[in-house]
Amino acid sequence: MRLLAVSLTLLVIPYAGYRYVSEMEAFLRVGFEQSLLGGARALAGALHGRSSLFPTDTSDAPDFYAHPLSSTIQLDGYSAEWGGVRDLYRELIWETPDTETAPPRVSLGLHTSHIFLLVEVDDSTPIGASTSAPLAGDHIVIRLEDARGTRHHYLIDTFESGPLQAQQLVRDTLGQGQLKRELRIHGVERRTNQGYTLELRIPVALLGGHLGLSVTDARADATVVRAGSHQPDADLGTLILPSKDIAAIITSLGETPGRRVWVVDRQSRVLARGGTLKQAPSVRYLPQPLEWIFCTPSSVRYADTGPVARLERPESNVALAGDASVGWHAVGNGETFVVTAAQPVTANGEVVGAVLVEEASIAVQTARSQALAELFIATLILFGAATVVLALFATSLSARLRLLLRETSAAIDDSGRVVGDLSHRFGNDEIGELASGMRGLLGRLGQYNRYLERLGGRLSHEIRTPLAVIRSSIDNLEHSHEGLDPELIKRAQSGVVRLQTLVARMGEVARIEEAVRAQELVLVDLRELLSNAMGGYEHVWPQTPFRFRCKASVPLVCASPDLIVQMLDKLVANAVDFAAGDTPVEVSLRQVSQGVQITVFNYGSRLPDGLEDKLFESMVSVRTGTKTTRELHLGLGLHIVQLVAEGHGGHVEAHQLDAPEGVSIEVTLPTAR
Repeated sequence: MRLLAVSLTLLVIPYAGYRYVSEMEAFLRVGFEQSLLGGARALAGALHGRSSLFPTDTSDAPDFYAHPLSSTIQLDGYSAEWGGVRDLYRELIWETPDTETAPPRVSLGLHTSHIFLLVEVDDSTPIGASTSAPLAGDHIVIRLEDARGTRHHYLIDTFESGPLQAQQLVRDTLGQGQLKRELRIHGVERRTNQGYTLELRIPVALLGGHLGLSVTDARADATVVRAGSHQPDADLGTLILPSKDIAAIITSLGETPGRRVWVVDRQSRVLARGGTLKQAPSVRYLPQPLEWIFCTPSSVRYADTGPVARLERPESNVALAGDASVGWHAVGNGETFVVTAAQPVTANGEVVGAVLVEEASIAVQTARSQALAELFIATLILFGAATVVLALFATSLSARLRLLLRETSAAIDDSGRVVGDLSHRFGNDEIGELASGMRGLLGRLGQYNRYLERLGGRLSHEIRTPLAVIRSSIDNLEHSHEGLDPELIKRAQSGVVRLQTLVARMGEVARIEEAVRAQELVLVDLRELLSNAMGGYEHVWPQTPFRFRCKASVPLVCASPDLIVQMLDKLVANAVDFAAGDTPVEVSLRQVSQGVQITVFNYGSRLPDGLEDKLFESMVSVRTGTKTTRELHLGLGLHIVQLVAEGHGGHVEAHQLDAPEGVSIEVTLPTAR
């Protein structure tokens, strides 16, 4: 886990890369904005001082905007070919506000040198005019103002379907009104059950800067309602035509793919536009899943807009106030943006319009997405390589540590003796140094164990001589001094006996340990060996009944018969001491999965709780009044049992018995191979 935590510091690398990509994106954004501002500034400089290209009319009358048409209009009374221009209609206001009839709708389009008008009127009761009263029936009046500022009025009769001709209202020399046919204005009317649709074509040469239109609907009850774009005595509406001169200037500066240009006047009316936001598809070199994860933009999302009469943007408002500005506008689902740069156009020290340059930020976002994708791929490769290296290193490290643990555990047995050594295959690094230190520690521990193992034998040898001197001195005192207290001499002799017993038992343990190390193993039939030994025990302890159980033959074992008999002697003597009353001491022999098991049972007494695991340690005794309380017990008998069992590759265990109460000691020895 610590290695994993340390490896997480590698996350600093992708974070630093992400910060670098973010800084790069910010730098590209600034450069992109400056590029758009430069384009807007260049076009505004080309339009600087040319006030004649911008309308100066500040009238409050509603405008008429003639939208560019992609092709000429076939005059047939059908509006299907008008496309999006038809949807940009202007409604005329009824002079009688309570009328339930929908207001007439007027759409204007421009193609080459002609203005096309589409007028749609809801009028289900057509009423014609008479010759004497031409204004009494359904009709339309178009008011134009030519370049010299002179107004002209044209009457169009809308009584029936078919081709129609405009008639100009003029006055003769006497001031009387007359109708004069105008051959340059003509169109077609198509009547339906709901009303009529009128298509007109007017040469641009007849038009100046203003236009007015009124529709008259004669009713069957002799009433007349009128809808118009202005009041009869009010100013005409301003006619806005796309500026060919401005469009030519935009074209002369060159078009940049994916960049759209707008030129508006002070009223935000569109005078010219050029270019499109559509861009050529970018070259793909990222897999599709990565493009989806990092939101790589696509030019398909930037469809071009249709006809627009007014363009009111926050950037254009700032530019018309005299300052340049740049804005980012989210489109679609907010993942992509259109950047708009606006620059004011001045003439004679005044702002007469503004230039807006728009471009989709595909290049910036594509660069960012591709940089993030490359960073992501590089991070995956780096983390994959680092993970493999760290995994290999950690596996090697843990394997060497586990090997060191296994060899260290195998070098020390369960009783604490050093029985082996560490190998020299741990290398020269820190683990090798640790193994070298452990090797030296095991060596010193082994020397100390051997010293302790030989200590009992040396002590027993060294103590025998002074004990003999003390015993002989006490014997001499007993025979040569009549006045001594016999009880004191008896107690001194008892102490000497206890010391001799201690020396004898310690010497016995030392001899057993030496015998275990130097034993010569032979094939032994335990059933025959134990059966013969049980006969001898009956003569040694005639007051104690013995039972030997072995229901089936058992495999031979590789063992030292003398040591096995000594081990059995200690077990039986221990069982006899703790057996209660006339209860028997039982010895059983059977085959188990681990080998052959010898079990000695005694009934009547139990072990103190918690001593099952400590019972076979040296100098541990739990005798508190047995049949042989006169003898000295140092807890070495069962320790000798453990030495013999483990010396033959087996083990010994003690268990409590419940029904009847007692203790069983089991010695398991491996079978011969």
